[in-house]
Amino acid sequence: MSDTPQKHAGGAPSKFTRELGKRICAAVAQGGHLRFAAESQGVHYATVRKWLTSRDPKFREFAEEYTRAQADFVKSCEREWIIAFPKDWRAIAMFLARRFPVEYAKPKDTVTVAAVPLFDPREQALALARGELFDGPKNGQAPHAP
Repeated sequence: MSDTPQKHAGGAPSKFTRELGKRICAAVAQGGHLRFAAESQGVHYATVRKWLTSRDPKFREFAEEYTRAQADFVKSCEREWIIAFPKDWRAIAMFLARRFPVEYAKPKDTVTVAAVPLFDPREQALALARGELFDGPKNGQAPHAP
């Protein structure tokens, strides 16, 4: 693969070079967002996203290097996080919650259910006295449907 920009079918020559890809990935490996890493090199973010998702073999090495750059940054952050463990228990708690969310994360939605009795005997007696409740069949009559 040559380091000179190559014209692609249907438009202006591609700005992509291996060196440009390495500079973008170096910024990402230091924690930079892809958008700013691209724009600092004079390339639109959407263009770099197309390079990363392209099936064109000339972008494959760039996509692999980008993935490694992201992983390297995450690993360095995890190391720093782990270094903070002895100083701050919250670092441990947050690390475990993010690394093992099923086991250690707080439940997202907690619902508190108060036990409500199905009926209050005092209210039932008052409703019965007011004739609001059916007290059962009287004088051998079958209950009527409402």
